[in-house]
Amino acid sequence: MRILRLKSNPREYTCNSYLILGDHNHPEDVNTLIDPGMDDFILHELDSISTGIGKKRVEQILLTHEHFDHHGGVRKIRARYEARVMAFAEVEGVDRKLYGGEVLPAGDQKLIVLHTPGHSKDSLCFYFPNSYILFSGDTQLNIQMPGGAYPYEFKNTLEKLATLRIESAYPGHGEPIFGDLAPILAKTLCNVNNSTLLYPHHLGE
Repeated sequence: MRILRLKSNPREYTCNSYLILGDHNHPEDVNTLIDPGMDDFILHELDSISTGIGKKRVEQILLTHEHFDHHGGVRKIRARYEARVMAFAEVEGVDRKLYGGEVLPAGDQKLIVLHTPGHSKDSLCFYFPNSYILFSGDTQLNIQMPGGAYPYEFKNTLEKLATLRIESAYPGHGEPIFGDLAPILAKTLCNVNNSTLLYPHHLGE
């Protein structure tokens, strides 16, 4: 599996966009884009990448959540490549709603869809169990100190992620994290537990 971090528009607030390809661009590989960003800036780079003869440059688009800096570019990129869009949120342009637990092909591997509320209620992470890679969107993995307030469901998300073997994490913003994430997640969970946890009644639910 190859992971290409695409260049972001330097003039806009946008997210990291990742293109996942197979190692050898085989016909059966599923070219997958995670989070196209807030506009169609990545189109030029996508058009220049070798993604396999006779294959769609982007066959499917996976959204980690519906915030505009992650999904604003969906409409134009979906139209250019006739790509299928999948997300938890049923926003415009989404072809299939994901709930968590689905197993999807991506590149030349398979990923597991994880529903990971906390940053937003529709947040998803995408985990590759064969290579121990996590695409984490805006789910915070590395919280250095206690303090502030977090939704209680974010604590549950961290506990879920802590059960996985993760050796690389590709976030929606910032640089990838390489190496065993177990100690990082343990520290983050500890810091969240020592912060204010907002239960649903605090959020007006």
